[in-house]
Amino acid sequence: MTEISTFQVLLSLVFVAGALYFSRLFKVKMGKDIVVSAVRAFVQLLAIGYVLDFVFGLDSPLWVVLMIAIMAGVAAYNSGKRGAKVKNSYLISSIAIFFTTFVTILVLSGFGIIPFEAQYIIPVSGMVIGNVMNGASLALMRLDDELKSNRVRVEAALSLGAAPIQAAAPALKKAVVTSMVPVVDRAKVVGIVSLPGGMSGMILAGASPLAAVKFQIVIMYMLLGSPFLTVAIVNLLAYRQYFNRQRQLVLGPGN
Repeated sequence: MTEISTFQVLLSLVFVAGALYFSRLFKVKMGKDIVVSAVRAFVQLLAIGYVLDFVFGLDSPLWVVLMIAIMAGVAAYNSGKRGAKVKNSYLISSIAIFFTTFVTILVLSGFGIIPFEAQYIIPVSGMVIGNVMNGASLALMRLDDELKSNRVRVEAALSLGAAPIQAAAPALKKAVVTSMVPVVDRAKVVGIVSLPGGMSGMILAGASPLAAVKFQIVIMYMLLGSPFLTVAIVNLLAYRQYFNRQRQLVLGPGN
């Protein structure tokens, strides 16, 4: 694929201009957000481009691990922030995201599917981390909503002798379903409704469609399984924050 020039990149701002026009047309007052998003995307992507170029040039496993750790740390922070209503949300999201990332990379590299080299493992890790971050955020938020909206039912179950995990089971189930529906739905229509980024990137880079498809199948299976692990860890750690040692439901002041 021919390298895109800086001028051509600037020409693509026509899409941002279109978004600003429609924002103004429908009076939704999103102009500032659109501009900030466009500028942040440009700066962040340009910065990560230079960082990756530096890391690829070093070709050191230590730098690869450091890069992945930073990515996972930022994802854990964002997820914890979204689920801040859950006590210890930052710690919970960190454990879930770091563990899932470690296991996923271990499987992919251990079986020789993805070489443990910066050029391959960092982009794949980015896909994993971005995917599980969303799952962790949704799980935290949904579990909090479910336990608060079903407080009477949970307390009734506890009064009848149910263990905390039994009383919280319906809320846990809904948290898992809500978190995983987008992942499962995306897997159902991949290749029909949309061509995933990894596959499209390989084709644009000159790989054969079949080689790109094989790679994408591995990625889709990975993206289908890894969020389930993250959501499971999040739920099993998060629900405990709502019960004290006396097995009483504790939702905090005002709830």
